[in-house]
Amino acid sequence: MPENIDPDLCTHINYAFSTLDYTQLIMKPYDTWADIDNEFYKRVTAYSQYGIKVLISIGGWNDSAGDKYHRLVNNPVARAKFVKSALAFVKRYGFDGIDLDWEYPSLSSDFINVMTYDFHGSWDKQTGHVSPLYAHPDDVDPFFNTDYSITNWINNGADPQKVIMGFPLYGQSFALADSEYVLSKGLGGAMIWALDLDDFMNRCGTGEYPLLKTINRVLRGYAK
Repeated sequence: MPENIDPDLCTHINYAFSTLDYTQLIMKPYDTWADIDNEFYKRVTAYSQYGIKVLISIGGWNDSAGDKYHRLVNNPVARAKFVKSALAFVKRYGFDGIDLDWEYPSLSSDFINVMTYDFHGSWDKQTGHVSPLYAHPDDVDPFFNTDYSITNWINNGADPQKVIMGFPLYGQSFALADSEYVLSKGLGGAMIWALDLDDFMNRCGTGEYPLLKTINRVLRGYAK
């Protein structure tokens, strides 16, 4: 629930997702029952009072399917209409900005969230860590690891300060090492998908948000 969020552990919260109306090509809530009726928009944007930037995400893997985003960007009239609707959406629901998660990326962006996880899973014929920091000697593909992904972005011109490394909170073994990797590469920070993947209710007896606190301890110098 929104009330379980610890405001000391994040600088930004991306509320995922809103959706692009297929016909009108404007922003609209994805789930009005949760977003509006149960006031999730209001309950999450309330964290702005703690200095957190709360952004509304639009897009995602499913919403990016089809041709509606292509129709939007290739039509100047539709783009102007979308911008107007997006500004009204943000103002109406109290968000601080928009996270455009149209998969695939555009030429310009403020930062790049690199999802360095799900390199291996049930779809593979060979087991492997969900988010290996470096390539394993026995890996069939040497590029299925965090270091290759981050280095590839930087080598192709991405500003390290604009590269945000993704953390899988469902893979605990690499939390500390990955945080130190962010510092060693001079990256812009870390992102996670999603807050509820950490132990936010202390069910394991190690405190609330143990993984996110580990990331904060390394990146922000918090005490243990």
